[in-house]
Amino acid sequence: MLKSSFRNSGYIRNQKTKESIPVELRAIKTEEEKFVIFITDISERKRLEEALREQAFKDELTGVSNRAFFDAEVARLEKGRDPIGICFLDVDGLKKVNDAGGHLHGDILLKRVGDIVQHTFRGDDITARYGGDEFVALIPKATDDMSQIIAQRLREKIVESNKKHNGFTPVSLSFGIVIWDPQSEEKETLWEAIIRADAVMYKQKEAKKKQRI
Repeated sequence: MLKSSFRNSGYIRNQKTKESIPVELRAIKTEEEKFVIFITDISERKRLEEALREQAFKDELTGVSNRAFFDAEVARLEKGRDPIGICFLDVDGLKKVNDAGGHLHGDILLKRVGDIVQHTFRGDDITARYGGDEFVALIPKATDDMSQIIAQRLREKIVESNKKHNGFTPVSLSFGIVIWDPQSEEKETLWEAIIRADAVMYKQKEAKKKQRI
């Protein structure tokens, strides 16, 4: 007859493959003061949980992370002491594309921008769709030359995308890049630095408009 039981989870190591396998451990204590232990492989459950977590934090249209994930990462990174690069991007002329070709045409353009963003930044960088036609990237442990490197890489990826999709609406992006230093005497918050990057982007966007006049 059963007396008590408990559950816990952890990992066991496969001695042949050296792979760590997630398992659930269930121990049952009988009235005879003996334990019966059940070990269940929960790899599939973990994969499903991870897939659901990624889905919850991913922008379905563009494939980059969504605003909820970005906000959580800002809260996490703001506690650190390393410099962080911020690149704020805006899609030029998206409204005109939507008005002329419909939102489906605009969605295709946004998907291309998402692809450009994902191929411009490193795997450790945080990229997200900030909202509408705006994207943002956080670059941990940023260096002084980061701004020029990112700007050049962005321009190259835009050119590559437009060559690949020749005949379709070309991608044009305005962007602002700044570095946030948590140890600076200015005591600027990470959110304030993001607003500063947005302002730099806006100046570039306005300069483009004046050139077209």
